Amino acid sequence: MNRWEGRLGGSKSNLERPVELDPRNSSTITDLAWVYMPLRKYEEADALAIRLQAVGAGGANLASRSSIYRARSATGHGVFACCA
Repeated sequence: MNRWEGRLGGSKSNLERPVELDPRNSSTITDLAWVYMPLRKYEEADALAIRLQAVGAGGANLASRSSIYRARSATGHGVFACCA
């Protein structure tokens, strides 16, 4: 719920531990990657997209979205209200 309420830091810490405990859980990995993007942790999001591909859960869409977020942030156009 933290993510949807704009508390990305709380979401990040709430998701990092479960990803450590179950490194093949594609749902949790995806959620953490989506939290990393508005925090501008693009390398971390890209690494998670690669991990998703390795576990056979896709990740290509997530990787392309990460590139879009990076480009929008570089131009000063925030993606989420919290980052604008």
